[in-house]
Amino acid sequence: MSRWSVAHRIAHIAAQGARGDAGWASDQRADVVGLIESNGVQVFGQHGLLFGAYLPAEPGRAPGVWLNAGLDVTAQRHTAAHEWGHHSLGHGARCDLDIEGVAPPRHGASRSLEETSAEAFAAWLLMPRAALASTLAALGCPRGTVPTALHCYETSLVLGTSYRGTARQLGTSRLVSPEVSKALMRVAPGKIKRMLDEPTVPPTARADIWCLAHFAGFDDLTIPAGDRLIVDHQDAEHGTVDALLHAGLAELVTETARGIVLTVLPASDRMTSPPVNICLRNRPTRIHFDQRVVGLADANTVPDLTDLTPGELARLLADMYGPAHD
Repeated sequence: MSRWSVAHRIAHIAAQGARGDAGWASDQRADVVGLIESNGVQVFGQHGLLFGAYLPAEPGRAPGVWLNAGLDVTAQRHTAAHEWGHHSLGHGARCDLDIEGVAPPRHGASRSLEETSAEAFAAWLLMPRAALASTLAALGCPRGTVPTALHCYETSLVLGTSYRGTARQLGTSRLVSPEVSKALMRVAPGKIKRMLDEPTVPPTARADIWCLAHFAGFDDLTIPAGDRLIVDHQDAEHGTVDALLHAGLAELVTETARGIVLTVLPASDRMTSPPVNICLRNRPTRIHFDQRVVGLADANTVPDLTDLTPGELARLLADMYGPAHD
């Protein structure tokens, strides 16, 4: 059995255990930050060169997960899951310069078993097979049907994962063949977003596009701040737009013959913003809002990893792992 297979097996079991300990249903979207914080670990965001870091407890300091405040919500969620993988798998302190996704290294590059297993843990925590299958079914792609790139993209929105990572995990979890997984991975998500977006509105580089009518099969949706919502006139007539605007969590961009375009605004408190009840195709749906982790829970109890120079970062890595760290 290859090292990659061993890492996936170990990580799969650990991620299942973490989800079970959190009390999540097998198909439930992962609240990664909530999971980490419920275990007494601080999650904080700073700008810097790192993607993320896991910092075990030290005298006078609680353990922490450091996230790059410049990443979008989806990338932060994956990074947090990766760092929690290091914690759950007993790896000790880690600093990650990059996170390449849950795939074996390419072109003969090496990656430690710890990094490989932390990546696999993140994938299984965020995208267990049951969650992928039930999300696809709710989007109109039941098991046994080959998903399109649009199905894959909208699955990634529901689960809060990257498009490419979702396409890969569909293959890893054997919901699609390796050939279908690779074909989905070759599709640029920007192409899908352009297809979904309102053509009369200037595109946004980082925002995802939610055509809300497509998600009428869900009781709950979590949408990051900054994303674009398109509400068709049928749902607008049932108060969907009014509910979002009156909650103060979305602003009107434009109204077209196709529908009403909104942008999700940042919530005042990412952890306590109440959901907004809307109606999609005459079905009630709760919209929750998410935004990037920025700032510290307690600036006196966590190390400052901002603005490290490459030399300082190299010394930090050497102190943590020794000079042979890959």
